[in-house]
Amino acid sequence: MKRKTWGKCQERVAAPSITSNRQIGKRTLSAKLNLYFMKAWHDLTSISALDEALAQSHTRPQLIFKHSTTCGISAQVHEGLLSETAALSATMDLQYLDLLAFRPVSNEVAARLGVAHQSPQAIVVWQGKAIASSSHFSVTAAKLIKAASGIQ
Repeated sequence: MKRKTWGKCQERVAAPSITSNRQIGKRTLSAKLNLYFMKAWHDLTSISALDEALAQSHTRPQLIFKHSTTCGISAQVHEGLLSETAALSATMDLQYLDLLAFRPVSNEVAARLGVAHQSPQAIVVWQGKAIASSSHFSVTAAKLIKAASGIQ
């Protein structure tokens, strides 16, 4: 068991296995659910992956979710979005960015889209441009779907 710390709160959690390593808040998804989410959410881990997502935004809206894996607020927002994966993926492609692990990619998102960095942050991209963004607890699936639905 490893000890995870969120602010002043601590909880014992099992070290994630290779097949179930995506965490939601203070829980780890089962391997089956994790596989579903891994297929729906594409990891933005490089500038070339960002280039590809921006190119795809010319035919289908893209959602870029910037997540801080050490922030409690980000974990709660992440959990909310993951619970709405089916609805979100019906409207747009889903891009997940671990901004602590891939800071240069996060900086590039901010520079190219002209959206000041925040965390957690969700950005809807259409035709290479940010058409909506929200951060912290204002990130909701309903707002993101509404933004993406208005352009198709």
